[in-house]
Amino acid sequence: MKQMTARQVCELVNGRLAGREDVTVSGVESLEDAGANRISFLGNEKYRAKGMPSAAGIVLVPDGFDQPVPDG
Repeated sequence: MKQMTARQVCELVNGRLAGREDVTVSGVESLEDAGANRISFLGNEKYRAKGMPSAAGIVLVPDGFDQPVPDG
């Protein structure tokens, strides 16, 4: 994966951005293993407690996700 900013990822997935748009990522990892330069996703809220908070630079969530965005 080439390095991308949060703004670029948002445009790519036709999403909404909550948080800093200048965060950059260069790979994909699980919520538990991701670091600041990785992107991850939370597709099912039942896994929220297991993976959040995450150190991932970007976390994709489904439309309608009603939990607050983690700090960081």
